[in-house]
Amino acid sequence: MKLGKLYEAVLLEGKAQACLVKFGNELFDPQLSGSDDFEKNTPTEDAYLKLIDQFTTYHHGRALRPAFVEAMKTLKGCMSSYPDVLQPEGTAYRGDVMSMNDLLTQYDDIADDLSKGGVFDFTYAPKSIIQSWTSDKYAAEDFAKVSPFLLQMIISYKEVKDNPKELANFAREISDSLDNITVPIVIKLNTNADDFLFKSRYFMFLSQHEYEEELLRVNNQPTRVTGTIIKPLFEPVFGILRAVKQYEVHVNRQE
Repeated sequence: MKLGKLYEAVLLEGKAQACLVKFGNELFDPQLSGSDDFEKNTPTEDAYLKLIDQFTTYHHGRALRPAFVEAMKTLKGCMSSYPDVLQPEGTAYRGDVMSMNDLLTQYDDIADDLSKGGVFDFTYAPKSIIQSWTSDKYAAEDFAKVSPFLLQMIISYKEVKDNPKELANFAREISDSLDNITVPIVIKLNTNADDFLFKSRYFMFLSQHEYEEELLRVNNQPTRVTGTIIKPLFEPVFGILRAVKQYEVHVNRQE
């Protein structure tokens, strides 16, 4: 065996041994085994269970705790030791909102897709280093909240959309407020071991949120995803974006 390969094997063996010291032979065995003959949790496992409970209850998003981030990074480093629990599988979904301005910024990228039914590929840049995703598309839709300000904008748009002059005035009036108007979307991304952590059914047992098949993305780097604007919002949203884009093109030509 070449020296480089030998060194790599030693490192991997040391890493696996460190995982066994922290978590034992079976990860979270009392919670996941379904057996009376289980391996007791280590102190580290008990501490991580508390962090998971806090994350799913209230310490997420802007309230995300550094201790939870470090804990999940540690678990990711042990994925090869406990693949049955930690190795993600399938497709993940996330209900979220994007500002109209964010959609407008990517308009040239998404316009062709968006016009065909509200499904589009785009670059998603999450605000949190760890995000909650789900394997259940319909559960994700519940987290994509509709803003009353968006509904009011759509009502105003429908009143002027067939009148080019009034539509141009409408686009001019709203162009400076698009940062404050959000659009509900459902994001889809295939899971992989580099980004995601946990099989959703196991994280559900650990968090004790029995109706949400949750998994985690431990990465906040921008990535290409597929987004869907929930029907029947996509048609007026696309119409508004197109009107504002045409207004911006008109203004730029005059300058």
